[in-house]
Amino acid sequence: MLRNILLIIGFSVLAIPTFVQFKKDYRISSNVNSDSIPEAPVFEQWQVLSIHDGDTLKAQKDGIVQRIRFCGIDAPEVSQPLGKDSRDYLRSLISLNKFVQISIVDSDRYGRKIGEIFLVSNGTEKFINEEMTKAGMAYSYDKYKNCPNQIAIQNGEAIAKSQKLGVWSGEFQKPWDYRKLRD
Repeated sequence: MLRNILLIIGFSVLAIPTFVQFKKDYRISSNVNSDSIPEAPVFEQWQVLSIHDGDTLKAQKDGIVQRIRFCGIDAPEVSQPLGKDSRDYLRSLISLNKFVQISIVDSDRYGRKIGEIFLVSNGTEKFINEEMTKAGMAYSYDKYKNCPNQIAIQNGEAIAKSQKLGVWSGEFQKPWDYRKLRD
């Protein structure tokens, strides 16, 4: 009997710090504002209708047509060196009338939706935003701070830079600087 009481007391002493730690963690997490917890991205299936340039396409979902700007990248304008190459490379990745998965993260001042684009084909998934930077057909563009996969885009750019691909193969004007001079 005494042995059982000592065992109960011993387990209680061991359990108190664990309970206090659980209580402390619960108290911290219960005070977190739910607005600060990021929501899981929502992916929707869209049909690609046209590709304007290396970072903008037109797609439709449920009969609604929308221009979608790629989150986290900025490709050369069509009138810039490599602009048509960038557009054509994107066209090689995504055929017209192909279905893609898009996670809309924002809208821009031109009314375009900003999104991350994924192509799922034959059991493989390609993150198209990253593919564009990895091929040197676009720059990582940190203007859109809410791209969930920005690190993958930046890693793609680092690969292209190290291999001197596309926009990293020479001295090219950045698209944001090009637009500034034209506006």
